[in-house]
Amino acid sequence: MTKDCHTQYLIFFRLLCWFLVFFNGWMHCDGIVTGVGQLQQCLDNGIDSSVNSTSIDTDGACSMQYILSVAVQNGQSEDAGSITFGSLQAGIEDPEDSHIAYRFTKQTKIQISKSKIRLRYPLYYVRDVNNLPYEISKQSNSGGPFNWLYNPCRAGWNDDSASCGFFYDPPSSRDAEHRVWDSQGFCCECGLNDYLGIGSDVARAAKECSFFSVFGSSSDHSSHCLRFDPLWYSVFSIGAPDVLFDIQLNVSTCNLNRTAADNRITQSAQNETDNGTEALENCSWTAYELGPESPVAYSEENDVQMRLLGDYAAWQGTTELGNKYFLWPDTCDEFTEECIARISKNPESDEVGRWMLVDRHLITEDGSECNKIGVSHSAFRNQPNPCIQPKNACLFNQPQHLYEEDLELEMQGLAGNYFIRWFGELSLDDMFTENPKLYYETDRYQNSELLVSFPADYLFESISVSSGVISNATIYPFDAYSKNGNLNVSVINRGFRAAEFTVDVECIPDIAPILSKPVFIPAQDQTDITFGIQAESVLGKEHHCFVSLSDSIGRNVSSFSVNVTSFGLTIDRDTQGGEAAGPQESDGDLSLDSVATCVAECPSFFSLVCFMRFRCWKSLVYILLLIVGLLLALFLLVKFGIPMMRRKMKERKERKELEEIRKEEFRKQADIDRGNMKNDNVFKKETQTEHSRDRDGYFVDDPPMHYTSEQRDDPSNTNPSRYSMHASAPPQSF
Repeated sequence: MTKDCHTQYLIFFRLLCWFLVFFNGWMHCDGIVTGVGQLQQCLDNGIDSSVNSTSIDTDGACSMQYILSVAVQNGQSEDAGSITFGSLQAGIEDPEDSHIAYRFTKQTKIQISKSKIRLRYPLYYVRDVNNLPYEISKQSNSGGPFNWLYNPCRAGWNDDSASCGFFYDPPSSRDAEHRVWDSQGFCCECGLNDYLGIGSDVARAAKECSFFSVFGSSSDHSSHCLRFDPLWYSVFSIGAPDVLFDIQLNVSTCNLNRTAADNRITQSAQNETDNGTEALENCSWTAYELGPESPVAYSEENDVQMRLLGDYAAWQGTTELGNKYFLWPDTCDEFTEECIARISKNPESDEVGRWMLVDRHLITEDGSECNKIGVSHSAFRNQPNPCIQPKNACLFNQPQHLYEEDLELEMQGLAGNYFIRWFGELSLDDMFTENPKLYYETDRYQNSELLVSFPADYLFESISVSSGVISNATIYPFDAYSKNGNLNVSVINRGFRAAEFTVDVECIPDIAPILSKPVFIPAQDQTDITFGIQAESVLGKEHHCFVSLSDSIGRNVSSFSVNVTSFGLTIDRDTQGGEAAGPQESDGDLSLDSVATCVAECPSFFSLVCFMRFRCWKSLVYILLLIVGLLLALFLLVKFGIPMMRRKMKERKERKELEEIRKEEFRKQADIDRGNMKNDNVFKKETQTEHSRDRDGYFVDDPPMHYTSEQRDDPSNTNPSRYSMHASAPPQSF
């Protein structure tokens, strides 16, 4: 190594050490210096295709640069400190010649600040849901109270006289083909237990189940209809958050004015008293802004290059909202004071912080589940055992219920579960719009790495800087709050060196921030880059997009403009849509609460005192009717039942006595018959002994004969001579 080169590096070492000492004395900000040094930067513009890519022509294209990398803390303010290059202090001696010293002729000061990190959650429209679906019940129509005989409740799909009417979509239509399925509600009728008042189930809508309903005094049928609150929420799914922030750099460069104008001062001059004044003059300053949307910048005036390299990993995690839906109060069907307050978009209003985040399982997307947000007519009509359920069964856990639950906790100074304010610090400046947005600020510990370079001396590095141009940018119309907006940008590298470019896109108005994209393009080649564009306008608008191309050191080399149309939200109320063409309010004077109270407080049918205390008049009337019925039954029993029973008992006794007499006479006759048979046998024996017999044993005078079995066994046979005689085998000897 030559002496000149050795001296040059020693001077650099001494200057660097002095700079670090001075830098530490001036640095009072939260940013942390992570690297500092010098290098020689040579720009290869790639304009000559004959130049070998590994050779550098340093003639006029190279400059010495100070390189400074700084970790900028989240929320760092400009007033916290600054970084200054160039001192008003005495010069630094040349290590080879004590009579020579060096000092700065210019001073560069950089003030760095960083905004709070903002987390932007992209939103994607799903559908609209009602704030509070509710039930109305009807017990009468123009024909009078409903009853089972001539004016029943009707709930058939093809019944044009359905008691609830139908919803129609579109609302202006009344054609049967435009009816919303199952929007005719359902009917309930009284059972035997309801008529007697002995059932433990509460009749829906507290029907007055009376046996006399056919006379028009009350209703034993009721219709149950689904209706909707004027307030509607738009439901959005939530994507992974983008990390947004702004780094502000104020760069000022001043000449150092000294009475000793020469930057070389001799040793003798140093020993003399210098009465000259030192001051800054001819200062120029420029402000720059870096961030994820625009990570590079270049100052032509000061030849300062700035590049945001990225962020260090944060210690604190990011709130995950992908398992939730964002509920944004959108429209009012009726402009009541309460509804208008709820849809306020003023960031100073408390209602902005009361927009809601709800778990996905609390919403039914197809409306088929009861007690979930988005419940449909079909779920309401087809709920199990509807007529023994309390009123508004199937319609719980709606947005209004969640709102009231959190509001009560808020009034008590407690954190709730659904208001967006409970999930972090809202970035209200970003949310001050008529369109749905979800931004949070975080003060978590998260540094950004910033690289700053400006002219200096020494070291060597080669950077390929090539000329580029945006040849085209296209985007087609798309729906707001969708994933269908895509901006395609074509970039051509016109130079003869492969180089890095940065493409920035800014679209206005009401377009979500778009993160820039770096791209490496071979020499004389073209690359297409696609940016996702999300319009944040529920009504749709004309948008203007500005596309800019920066080279590898941050200089803007090309720009392009393109216009695009976004379509407004097509409001989809899905299974809750349409307009009711039927009754809108419940009727009757009966109170469901009073009936429920009677069942709950007086479970025994005979609690007379309890019935009187809670004014359960219906139960008292039924008890009175029961007592009257029992007395009437007792009277009829005494008047007619007992004499009739006595008469029947007497007749039964007489029949029994007659039967006994008949049995006794039969027994006597049987005894007589047996006596006659005995006499016949004696007579027969006597007759046989009187007649002679032949050798074969037969009587000589008479032919053989005997009684048939029927004749012999006949107890009425008292005259044996009446029977015919038959030849037979000789009688056996006795």
